[in-house]
Amino acid sequence: MAHAAHHIARAYPPHGRLASFCAGGESVGEAACEGDEYRDFAFTPLLPTRLYTAAQVRDNEARAAKEMNISMPDLMHRAGSAAYELLTFARREARHITLLIGKGNNGGDAYIVGQRALENGLTVHAAQVGDPEKLKGDALNAYKRFVELGGVVQPLDEHFVIPSETQAIVDGLFGIGLDRDIAPGPFRRAIEQANAHPSALRLAIDIPSGILADTGKVAGVAFQADVTVTFIACKKGLLTAKAPDYVGRLYYAPLDVRQAFENLVTCTIERVSYQSLLRDDRLLALRPMTAHKGSFGKAILVGGYKGMPGAIRMAGEACQRVGAGLVRVVTHTQSLAPVAIGRPELMVEGLDEEVLAQSDRPVVLDADALNLLADRVVSEPSRTNWVLTPHPGEAARLLGVSTSEVEQDRFAAARQLQIRYGGVILLKGSGTIVDDGSLVSVVSDGNPGMGSGGMGDTLTGIITGLLAQGLSPSEAARVGAALHARAADEVASTYGERGMLATDLLEPLRHLVNPVRRVRLQTDA
Repeated sequence: MAHAAHHIARAYPPHGRLASFCAGGESVGEAACEGDEYRDFAFTPLLPTRLYTAAQVRDNEARAAKEMNISMPDLMHRAGSAAYELLTFARREARHITLLIGKGNNGGDAYIVGQRALENGLTVHAAQVGDPEKLKGDALNAYKRFVELGGVVQPLDEHFVIPSETQAIVDGLFGIGLDRDIAPGPFRRAIEQANAHPSALRLAIDIPSGILADTGKVAGVAFQADVTVTFIACKKGLLTAKAPDYVGRLYYAPLDVRQAFENLVTCTIERVSYQSLLRDDRLLALRPMTAHKGSFGKAILVGGYKGMPGAIRMAGEACQRVGAGLVRVVTHTQSLAPVAIGRPELMVEGLDEEVLAQSDRPVVLDADALNLLADRVVSEPSRTNWVLTPHPGEAARLLGVSTSEVEQDRFAAARQLQIRYGGVILLKGSGTIVDDGSLVSVVSDGNPGMGSGGMGDTLTGIITGLLAQGLSPSEAARVGAALHARAADEVASTYGERGMLATDLLEPLRHLVNPVRRVRLQTDA
């Protein structure tokens, strides 16, 4: 029975406060902070909190530019110039660059990079797929200006070879419009050559070619960038699925149209990070001076089969470390002593049927609790106040599909889970996705060191502890995922990613949940 109930966590908030947590317009990225090293550049590493689809950007970028009295040729020039500035910032010593140029506006951006490079005395090796004279509009004009400046364009065909002496490769092959796998041919060969180059910096314009902007899926092959500069709006697929392995360091260039674009386009997807949480003073506020343990809720965590006490022990302590007032762990009788040893603050007891009875309290399900749920026949959403935290394999079982199908479109999988089961879905993985049925969030903190046993158990405890303190399921999932990821980043920054343990996150959690500290004044005479 305990094994079947593994990782069912219930939270008992001290009151019924429900506060919304949604993306407004986090004011970062349009201009760097005073004193920031990027203040004189057209790009910044500070990303907006609002994320958009490829169609939203494609259908509205011209309207936004018009609102700002910026012509489309000027917008292309701004984009290409931002990419050139990033190239020289990331590889200052580069004197020889190679441009990989496609048939669309991304190719036009690459020609602008080439123009700027020629104007600054760099050697430019440009290769175009297809006949550049058949380019259209602004891209064609960018090509012609490149040639006027002395640029030479060679065919990007089966004979093309990236020069060994090149110091930077610029990817202008595909933009956000790619919606199919890249077939064998010149595009694929060029990408494979670029990825195999032993020393050149690889820079992607807007999005690495071969990454689908809406899902982060790899379209057969993808340009493996060291740095990517994305324009106007941050595309949702850049932060999840396989994309982080290809984007490299992501920069953002608003091109002076960000505000106009955001005013025109409704956003339903947000980027969540620990830093963005701090903009909402309610979420991790100072506690009242008159508070007591009953003020911060009671949590019950159920799990731990015989001989397997570790998961529920970590979940219990994580629940405490984020501030739950009282934490009760219900586990198999053979796991009682191992769970209690070393953490006497946990109230540990054996499993009984009463604990498993139906409750209207908020619930978090993880691990085998999700597998049990997958075995049930669900005709309609079971409840609205639970948080399901599957990894891709568990999500696949819940949906009756393969893990690879889940990873093909993580946003769609999370939404399908939410429709089927209700509540809040937290789909773990690179670029964790949280979907409450109306707002979708992507967690941009975190690192590969989190790929070790027990990380999910710790996350379950964090979310449960936040629920106990009165956060709504939607808030608790978002805040919990961001805290969890940021704690892992702090561990990685000190020790590195390899060898990270789930319990390593408990120490940084203590200060992360207390971003505001109370100042104690001397009161004695």
